[in-house]
Amino acid sequence: MAAIKSSTELSTAGRPGASRQGSELQRGRSLPVVYTVVLALLVTVATVYGLVAHDAYRNVPELLQQTWRAQDAVNLAALPLLVWTARRARNGSLRAHLVAVGVLTWITYGYANLAIGTPFNRMFLIYVTVLAMAGFAMLDGLVRVDPSAVRATFARAPRRVAAWFMIVSGTGIAGLWLSDIVVGLTGAPPRTFTWPASPTPPGSSTSPGSSPWSSPPESCSYGIAPLGRSSPA
Repeated sequence: MAAIKSSTELSTAGRPGASRQGSELQRGRSLPVVYTVVLALLVTVATVYGLVAHDAYRNVPELLQQTWRAQDAVNLAALPLLVWTARRARNGSLRAHLVAVGVLTWITYGYANLAIGTPFNRMFLIYVTVLAMAGFAMLDGLVRVDPSAVRATFARAPRRVAAWFMIVSGTGIAGLWLSDIVVGLTGAPPRTFTWPASPTPPGSSTSPGSSPWSSPPESCSYGIAPLGRSSPA
C-alpha cells in the first residue's frame, strides 16, 4: 500500500499546481473514466426502462412501484455527477473521490434491491451487471481513501449534524422495514405483501373464511412455486 501511495505522490509532483495537502491525497489511481462511462450507460438503459415500460415493476404493490420509479429518476439525475467526480478523482481530488464513492454506494444499494427484489424482467442481467460494477468500484474507492487526508480535509465539517442525520434517517428506514417484519412474525400478512390474481387450481377449494395468507396460490409474485408444492400436470 505504501508503494501505491508513493507512486501517486510521484505522479502529482510533476503537475503544475499539484498540492500534497490532505484534500488532494488518495492511495493509488482511480478506475479509468471509461469504466464509469460504461456503468453510467447501463444505468441509463435500466432507468429509462423502469420509467417508460408500464410492466417494468409488475406484481408488486403500487407504493413499491412508485418508490422504484422515483429511485430511477434519482439515479438518472446522479449520473452526470458520477462521471464528473470520477474524472476529477483521476486528477487527484480527494473530495471528488469521496463524492463518487458516495454515488456508487447509492447505486450499489439501489441495484441490489432491484436485482434481488424485482420480479424478473428484461433488465435483470443489466441489474446484476450494474450491481457488480458499482459494488466493485465502491469497494475499490473505499480501500484507497487515506484516513489521515480525510481527517485533515473535514476537520471543520459539522460532524454532529451529519451524525444526527444518519441516526434519524437510519431509524426511519429501520422502522419502515420492521413494521412489515414484526407484523409477519405475528402470522398476519405484511401490509406491503399481495398475492397476484390467479385462477383457483383444479381440485382445490376455498372456504368463505379462509385467508389468502394461509392458503397461497400455486405461484407467488416472483413466479416461483412455493416450497413443498408441485405444479399441476
